[in-house]
Amino acid sequence: MTYGSSSRRWELLRRLLVILVAVAAGSCDGNQGRSTPVPEAPAARVPFRVVHAAPVSAVVPPRDAVQTRLVRSSSEWASAWEKLTANAVPALPPPAVDFSRDQVLLVLAGPPARKLRTITVGRTGTDLHVVVELSYPAPDCGTTAELRSPFQFLAISKGDDQTVSTEVTRIVEHC
Repeated sequence: MTYGSSSRRWELLRRLLVILVAVAAGSCDGNQGRSTPVPEAPAARVPFRVVHAAPVSAVVPPRDAVQTRLVRSSSEWASAWEKLTANAVPALPPPAVDFSRDQVLLVLAGPPARKLRTITVGRTGTDLHVVVELSYPAPDCGTTAELRSPFQFLAISKGDDQTVSTEVTRIVEHC
C-alpha cells in the first residue's frame, strides 16, 4: 500500500496527530488523574398543596419573569399575603399555614402570562427546584392589554432550603 509522495505522507501523519491530540484533550476532564466526581443525585420530589392561586397579583414582576420566595414564618406570611392580595376587594384573610411543619413557596409570573401551573417541586440538599408552566395568548388572539401576573402560594414541608431555582415551560394558547 503506497501513499504517494513523502509530503503527502507527512500531511496524513500531521492530520492523524491533530486528531489524536483533539481526542486526548476531549477525554481530559481537568481532574489531573483524580477520579471523576460523582454526579449529584436528582432532586427528591416534595409534595405540595396550593394554599392560594390567583390570576392577578397586586405586585407585577418584570415582563416574562418568574419570581420565587420562601416564606418561613407567620409574620412573613402576613406581609407577603398583604402585598400580593392588596388589590382584592373585599380584603382576604390569609389561609392558615402550620409553620411548625411547613413553609410557603411563592411563585409569581410577570406579564403577559395568563396562567401559572406548578408541575413539580424537588429538593436536593438545601436547594429547591421548581418546575412551572406558563400559558400565554397567541399574538392573533386579540386579547386586551390587561396586565396579569398569576401567582401561587404552595405549602411545602419545612427544610433547610437556601436557594430556589426555577425551570419554566412556556405554552402559547391558540384562539
